[in-house]
Amino acid sequence: MHSNKDRTHSWLNQPTTTSEKVEKYYDSWAKEYNKDLDIWEYHAPIESAKILRKVSPDTIKILD
Repeated sequence: MHSNKDRTHSWLNQPTTTSEKVEKYYDSWAKEYNKDLDIWEYHAPIESAKILRKVSPDTIKILD
């Protein structure tokens, strides 16, 4: 598991075969996720959600 001080999130480069392990990583990263994406200037999730919103019915909920 990574610490909140590990801003590189090296675990992202390590393959895993279990969705449970990935879920635990993301759960522990959740509080810093948006902040890290801003630091990395990684805007794909936000831009993808904007595009999806344009072509989807208003009744759906879009999660990043």
